[in-house]
Amino acid sequence: MLKKLETLIVYVQEMPRAVAFYRDVLGLPLEMESPGWSQFDIGGGVALGLHRAMSEAKAAPGWLPSFQVDDVKAAREKITAAGATLTQDYHDIPGGVVIEFTDPDGNPISVSQHGISVADLGASAAPH
Repeated sequence: MLKKLETLIVYVQEMPRAVAFYRDVLGLPLEMESPGWSQFDIGGGVALGLHRAMSEAKAAPGWLPSFQVDDVKAAREKITAAGATLTQDYHDIPGGVVIEFTDPDGNPISVSQHGISVADLGASAAPH
């Protein structure tokens, strides 16, 4: 089902401070910057994404691995059938659709499909 690791996501409270750290301190090449999402190239076709935290709870230290899939709808069905907790249902991202869920230990994971939108799935976008 999983094809490759494409993005590691870190939730941050202050985007400018986080961008400065990853760019200036760690030396990662900045690909794009915005108030809600900034992205760095970490090599091998993998990106590091900084995502503005929606609440204090999401700002806890940690990483969100994001895997690319061929069929996000089929992945969602398999993930929910296995009893995983869906934390963010379908939502549009630049170039595709993503869902987020937790593994059995509560670790966050996301999967995305490129080249589609939530509307293509006949679903409603979740608040993001």
